[in-house]
Amino acid sequence: MERIALSTSAFCLWDIGAVDKINICQRYNLSRIEVAISTFKMLKQLLANEQALNMLKSFDNVTIHAPWCGIKYGNNKKSREAIALIKELDRYLNVEAFIFHQDTIKNFSEFSKNNFNYYIENSAIPGSWPEFNQLMEEYKFPCVLDINRATRNDNYLEPFLDKYMENITEIHVSGFATECYRLPITTTNQSSSLNSITNLSVPIIVEGLFKPLDYKGIAEEINVIAEKIS
Repeated sequence: MERIALSTSAFCLWDIGAVDKINICQRYNLSRIEVAISTFKMLKQLLANEQALNMLKSFDNVTIHAPWCGIKYGNNKKSREAIALIKELDRYLNVEAFIFHQDTIKNFSEFSKNNFNYYIENSAIPGSWPEFNQLMEEYKFPCVLDINRATRNDNYLEPFLDKYMENITEIHVSGFATECYRLPITTTNQSSSLNSITNLSVPIIVEGLFKPLDYKGIAEEINVIAEKIS
């Protein structure tokens, strides 16, 4: 279980705050956690939440998904303020890395100068693979492979693995259906999506949206993934 982590984004359908989301992750005895912060407001709230920050220190490894809603990282006020808060959060928690969506960064040349650890995640936007491929070839940054995104739209999973397997630092796992783009793979019967990554030894982040109070479903998802990657 050392490689498996729950993302707090898996509880977006639950009407709960950061402390309760972290508490759910703690109950499964996982050594890792990924905290998903969708907005600048949530970033500020986390930094002000002493209880949540102290709870995060109980994990051996913490990754933070940086805000992706309503922000473009570049030469603008909100970006500078967000980066300052990210650096503050890093000093407090010693974060393993911050994850940024590929499409939220306006200037990779400037962004690459940041002195904190970061991973770039492939975009959910259809047709974004050529740009991601070009950026990887130029900057060779450590990256996050979201299997759902790499198969749901343009199906570029195979070339991604062929070209950048050594750059992959973690893998985001969720399933998809016509009516919902992010579900547990046990719900969509898509555990076979993991077949192509069983030889990778990087962390696996569970991102499928669980129904409120579906603790059994969370355990099942973790166990299925654990069996696949063992």
